Amino acid sequence: MTKNSGFINENELIEVLNNKHIRNIDNKVKMNLLNKVCQHSFSDSDFVICRRPKQIDNVATKPDIEIIIKGISYHISIKKGSGNSVHQEPLEQFIKFCLSDICLSADDANKIRFFIWGDCTFDNSGKIYDRMSAVEIKKKYPKVINDIQDIFDKNKAKLIDRFIKQGAGKNNPPASHIFYGTKDKGIVRKTDNIIKYLTNSSLKPLSVGGLTFQAWNRNLNGGSRSENKRGHIQLKWGNIEKDLNLIDE
Repeated sequence: MTKNSGFINENELIEVLNNKHIRNIDNKVKMNLLNKVCQHSFSDSDFVICRRPKQIDNVATKPDIEIIIKGISYHISIKKGSGNSVHQEPLEQFIKFCLSDICLSADDANKIRFFIWGDCTFDNSGKIYDRMSAVEIKKKYPKVINDIQDIFDKNKAKLIDRFIKQGAGKNNPPASHIFYGTKDKGIVRKTDNIIKYLTNSSLKPLSVGGLTFQAWNRNLNGGSRSENKRGHIQLKWGNIEKDLNLIDE
């Protein structure tokens, strides 16, 4: 799924919900989304507002849409397609969180930096020809990978909460639910139930529970188009549709 198609999907959901009375909303959207998300009863005459949540401190929110019915807000993360990226943030921002919230040591912080930069340095100061793919790093530096995996395994619940529910902005609203699908068909699960499921899952290194941990873009050849994407972490949820169907509502 491209970022553009994701925005189109979110806009379509906003369009079918916003500034409408319940009676005027498509039954598929009511059944697949509103009935599953709303924890209070509503009537046909109730009015719905649907919009993008406001960003606080210029940090992207984890929810993609906010639904308001009878003055009560629900913050929903929207997903579609396969190989979903569920979280991205600058490496140093993530390191700062880990140093303060999971008591990451300075030495272990450098191991994460080493993996993400992939140029045999901790600060992107290596030569372009020193840049390595994730496969190369895992083959040449298995102890680094194992040490990072051990850190993630010990802190899965707190990390997955950041990646799935809270996001990088502490003052932004957390996502209460994930909706996977479109205005015509979808599945909803509470983020608390998702966190529990993913925490009890595991993938081959490197992973945080059921999420794959990787660099957003290593830009191995040094081209100018993707150089700004280096130094960011990315979490992917490869089997999101299959897994959501296994999670309790």
